[in-house]
Amino acid sequence: MKLKFNDNTILILATFNALVLIISKGVVFAEDSESYINAWQDSLSQGYIDFTRTPTYPLILGALKAIAGPRLSQLCIILQYMVFLISVWVFRKITLQILPSVSIGRWLTLIYALLPLTCNWASSILTESFAISVSVFLFYHLLKFFYAPSLGHVLWGALWLTFLIFLRPAFLYLLPVCLIVSAMYWRLSPKLSLSSLIGVLTVSLLEYSYCSIYEERFGIFAPSNVSTVNFTYLAFRDGLMKPEYTNNVAFQTFIEQYDNSEPISYCPFPTIEEYGLKTVAHAVHNSQQDQTIKWIRNALGRFGEATQFFHHSFVILYIFLIFFTFNLLWHALICRQFYPIPTLLLIATLGNLFTAIIGAQGEWLRLITPSFPLLILMIGFFLPPFEQGSPSFTFFRKIKKTKDKNMKRSLFIALFAVSAILLNAQTALKKVYNEDINPIEQIDQALAKAKAENKNVICQVGGNWCPWCLRFADFISRDSTISQVIDQNFVYIHVNYNPRKVDDEAQAQLTKDMLQRLNNPVRFGFPVFVVLDENGKVIHTQDSSFLEEGNGYNKEKVLRFFNCWTPQATL
Repeated sequence: MKLKFNDNTILILATFNALVLIISKGVVFAEDSESYINAWQDSLSQGYIDFTRTPTYPLILGALKAIAGPRLSQLCIILQYMVFLISVWVFRKITLQILPSVSIGRWLTLIYALLPLTCNWASSILTESFAISVSVFLFYHLLKFFYAPSLGHVLWGALWLTFLIFLRPAFLYLLPVCLIVSAMYWRLSPKLSLSSLIGVLTVSLLEYSYCSIYEERFGIFAPSNVSTVNFTYLAFRDGLMKPEYTNNVAFQTFIEQYDNSEPISYCPFPTIEEYGLKTVAHAVHNSQQDQTIKWIRNALGRFGEATQFFHHSFVILYIFLIFFTFNLLWHALICRQFYPIPTLLLIATLGNLFTAIIGAQGEWLRLITPSFPLLILMIGFFLPPFEQGSPSFTFFRKIKKTKDKNMKRSLFIALFAVSAILLNAQTALKKVYNEDINPIEQIDQALAKAKAENKNVICQVGGNWCPWCLRFADFISRDSTISQVIDQNFVYIHVNYNPRKVDDEAQAQLTKDMLQRLNNPVRFGFPVFVVLDENGKVIHTQDSSFLEEGNGYNKEKVLRFFNCWTPQATL
């Protein structure tokens, strides 16, 4: 009996994949997961807005906690997988509407349903899964507004837009995207276009009101402290923070302690908590005004930094987007043909990409995940139709007459782009810090091994939350010369420290004891390297900023550091 590949097959495979992931992965807690739960418990449940998190996801967790109690996390991932499966069905409806081939749309839906970068997020207590699924819902109603305009689609679109903006502040880029959609429909139906504009403006007013409340409570006009955290980190890392940017004497002293001639690895959370969000945000704002050109230059430089961070797979993504843009411009300027749906997909994807890379300090792959459904749809426009009766809307003119050579070229381009997406799933930097191990015991075990092998111990203090820590680990693992020096002379361990996460008093005391044992190295930023002799005595603390070069590390400086603190060199 031959198995038929149809829409039901996709839903069955997607459901089976979800069940396998629920059983095999269970609930995945990330560094940020606890902050969403705390946002509900400490702020929203008491009628206050939260310092760190916008309300959508904490409210969902609060509602689920009222239903499930201690089984909150299990119910949460079940809900996320259910919503994702609904988004698979909606994604399939989108492909039927806009792509030139039923079969191509079916295969692309299967990719969306099974691609790790889309489905795996449902196992995590994070916003990514809802961000991906609801982005599909929003685009579906924007699309229906084009083909079958009605007030209902306007209302649903406004609802999903509100959901996303209060889910993650980065989704603010969707406001101008939705305004563009409303304006594009003005010539066909001014009344519906006006109602759509009113919907977008209403959502904007809600966001404005929320930011005003946040300003009254915490001192800055913003939906959360996330942008201040990111820009504070970037200001210190890039040497753009100066004492004269603040009137706070204590904060001025803090800034003067850093050598701004070198980029540093820096965690801004303790700084914001100690000196106040308003003080730090004001200093960042003054820095941006005084050194605008440098901020812009560094922001553009992070596009190159992303290619290094994810081992150049972003380059393929850039090439695909440039090629897609070129084709749209070619048809608009040369062929006098304007394609609104591909244009909308491109604008939304670029908005997400620019917001993520320019406004964040790292984890760009995670931040652009809501664009992956849109990228998959964009790939579909490069594939020619293979069957009769497909929709008349196509990306290329008269593509049904495409010759075999051009068809193969289109297939190659599409497969190349899909490969780029799949590569991105595997190229994020490896997390090297074990967050469950007792750090004191970890150091004791390393010392016992070092004494037996006549080596020194190097403790790389940091965490999986720190991109420079992971970058250094990746850097030394990829260089055989450095790896050989380490293997021959050191017992190398990654000692976890997270200034944002203290589970209880016992954990806090354990962390304090570990830092005292290592002579409180966190004052040097992250990662910081503490060299111990075989008896456990601290013989050197290395500030990692002196090992950096551009957006990475200098091999000669790193080798010099290791060679200077081998057992033979310290006799």
